[in-house]
Amino acid sequence: MNIIKNKLAIMFAAGGLLLVTSCDSWLEVTPEGQVEAEELYETAKGCNSALSGIYYILTSEGLYGRELSYGMRDALAQYYESAIVNDTEHTYYNLCQYNYKWSTNVSLFSTIWSSMYQAIAECNALIHYLEPHAVTIEHSDLILGEAYALRAWIHMELFEMFGPVIHTKSDLSKKALAYRTEFNVGIFS
Repeated sequence: MNIIKNKLAIMFAAGGLLLVTSCDSWLEVTPEGQVEAEELYETAKGCNSALSGIYYILTSEGLYGRELSYGMRDALAQYYESAIVNDTEHTYYNLCQYNYKWSTNVSLFSTIWSSMYQAIAECNALIHYLEPHAVTIEHSDLILGEAYALRAWIHMELFEMFGPVIHTKSDLSKKALAYRTEFNVGIFS
């Protein structure tokens, strides 16, 4: 009986050793339906998919799916009826009162800020990864042009919403928004 236990112990130890020593390739599995960034941007289909992802971000409810189309902006412009403006329980009541420090409003502006910069990061990734493969991808010039245009437009939208008011030439030297043109993961102040 001890011989069998010893043999089993040796077999389990050997099996465990084999599993531990060569598991690198097992860990490098890409989930089904996902591709590595470098592979995505090597084809026109992948680049168009990445471009669609940018539009998907922009059409979320926190951006142009609601807030920047008819929600938050209309509340700030006082387009809503007086019933909403006077209803303290309404979602946009504090926004209509220009109470920017209200927690819901802070969250709303934070969502807009982070989602817009996420879309900019996606534009930068598309530009970064597509440019080396541009000669082999059909209509790459159109895809790149659209990514550059989207990035510039999103920056202008952010500047319109969050940027400083420019009254004089000296106002141009004040701190403003980050104009991100590189694809990296650094945090900047």
